[in-house]
Amino acid sequence: MVSPRLKRARHSIDNESDHATDSLSPAASSAVKKLQRACQALQLSSLPRVMTGREDERDEIYTALHSSIEHQSAGGPIYISGLPGAGKTSIVKEVIHTLESQRDAGHLCSFAWVEVNGLQMPRPDVAYSILWKALQPPEEEGDEHKSHVVPRSISAARLCEILQHEFYTASPARPMLLVLLDEMDFMLAGKNQVLYNLLEWQTSATAKLVIVGIANTMDLPERLPSKIRSRLGGHRITFPAYTRAQLEKIIHQRLLQLDIFSDEAIQLCAKSLAHQSGDVRQALSLCRKAAEVCLHRLTTLVECTTTAGEGSRSELFVTGEDLHEAQQAVAMSAPMSRLRACSKFECTFPGPPLPMESSGQLPPRGKPLQKQA
Repeated sequence: MVSPRLKRARHSIDNESDHATDSLSPAASSAVKKLQRACQALQLSSLPRVMTGREDERDEIYTALHSSIEHQSAGGPIYISGLPGAGKTSIVKEVIHTLESQRDAGHLCSFAWVEVNGLQMPRPDVAYSILWKALQPPEEEGDEHKSHVVPRSISAARLCEILQHEFYTASPARPMLLVLLDEMDFMLAGKNQVLYNLLEWQTSATAKLVIVGIANTMDLPERLPSKIRSRLGGHRITFPAYTRAQLEKIIHQRLLQLDIFSDEAIQLCAKSLAHQSGDVRQALSLCRKAAEVCLHRLTTLVECTTTAGEGSRSELFVTGEDLHEAQQAVAMSAPMSRLRACSKFECTFPGPPLPMESSGQLPPRGKPLQKQA
């Protein structure tokens, strides 16, 4: 819920923007509105209905999940890996939403899905309560007081027993459950019992459980203990980094019908980031920052006759200069400046509390690595 104070702040910003556009020419005012829409379209939380550049991966994920739901039996876990920002989670959620549309239209068997993010849980056994809530029947009208909250008296061990009994018991009324294990490598802790239980339950013929694991580490299965690695199976999908052409296509898709970025800016952004990491999130963040730079440039104009002229129409678009200024602003951001200014002592200060690793062996995923100086 948005607080009244935040609403007043947003209203004030909108009023300032409206006053700024009032002093601009019609062409510049139209460009400002397009830039404002572009800033919203480039938010990381604003996902398009269909993402481009991952057609092969999408088809493979869709085929596997559709087959499991249609036959009401798991075809084995799916492990998806790739660099950060490669679109792994977004593509899986897009496929799930497509399957939900088919289910709601009556073209697919009933199923439910739940996301378990290892990075957002204080302990791996919190996953038990998330699965327990997902298995509860949907609330009907008039039953608002019956919220699906796990009683505090139920321990994680007891929830594990309840889930095990549920998955090992045949239940025609229970729908197929699709579990999205995002940041799966962060669930590795201790004896890895939680991850082992999830993969073990899926092997039961009565479980009706499908697991899709996502992590950035490509060789995570090789790092796992043998009992977990054997249950994870061999169905792996690797998301390579986006190419320059794919980044250009994605940016064009996000800015569809806005017509506010020059071709030079789009190609420059895609080229520079494709050579670095191919991270689409960095590309979108940089484009949003460039749009903000251009928006600031237009809204601070007092004399706009030259901007509105036909000879300088290119000034109404996000240009390569705006993108370069955005790159400098990102490079000189406060967190980056603080990191560059850190002394050797400040860089090594968090080291002593961390477990030391002097044998040269690579520790398990999730275990900090700190070598002796």
